[in-house]
Amino acid sequence: MRQGRFYSAFADADGHYALTDLLPGAYAFFAFVDENGNGVYDPGQLQPFERAEPYVVYAEELDLNVGQFERVDLRFSW
Repeated sequence: MRQGRFYSAFADADGHYALTDLLPGAYAFFAFVDENGNGVYDPGQLQPFERAEPYVVYAEELDLNVGQFERVDLRFSW
């Protein structure tokens, strides 16, 4: 994974989200279900057992050199 800036957004009740004011460049998308509400991804642990929060990584980087992209769908299954 490349190092760089991180942007975050929260999805609404229908799962829609928007990232605004992004700088031109390549972006990778990662999302997680914040089951415990602490605002960070929790990978879980074995002792004592805690289940990892579900997450998804978009399969490819998207290049934002043309000004904008739309409809990046991140789908969860568990």
